[in-house]
Amino acid sequence: MPPRKPTKKPTAKKKKSQRSSPKRSASANKLIAFTMKMGMNPALRDNFERDDTEAKRAGLSDKDIATLRSGDSRKLGKHLKMMGFLVDSEFEPI
Repeated sequence: MPPRKPTKKPTAKKKKSQRSSPKRSASANKLIAFTMKMGMNPALRDNFERDDTEAKRAGLSDKDIATLRSGDSRKLGKHLKMMGFLVDSEFEPI
């Protein structure tokens, strides 16, 4: 009797650099939450331009704050993708 072929295709393993660590996911979640909070609260957004105390309180890193301050949607998308939160097909820059 010939050997049976496996019916399930093996899934490709992600490279180590593509795996999302819990620390990266938490950082991305904080960044997304703070960005949404700024979008809903214009006073917070105006205050953020002068003082980053609220961003620090929200747990954002200096790199996250610098990315938000730059205002570049491509840079923000690249930063989130690097943290393992987005893939190429999910991000359309403005």
